[in-house]
Amino acid sequence: MMGTDERLMGCVMNVISHRTGLNDNSNLLKAGVDSINFIRIVVALEEEFGIEIPDDAIVLDNFSSIARIRSLVLSYSEGAAG
Repeated sequence: MMGTDERLMGCVMNVISHRTGLNDNSNLLKAGVDSINFIRIVVALEEEFGIEIPDDAIVLDNFSSIARIRSLVLSYSEGAAG
């Protein structure tokens, strides 16, 4: 069974697979990830982790890096992730 980090990276990389060399702290905005990609990432995360990310949490700052996305997912998946 894959861990949270592998599942999270899978969700993100499925959407932005054309981006290479990204790490936890890479700025996804500067890497060229646009608002459409961010929405795709939100949907992928919600499906993968069985969570609902509230509209008010869907702001670019929360999706500016893999590390920020991980923090967001973990905050909404307490008890939901296995």
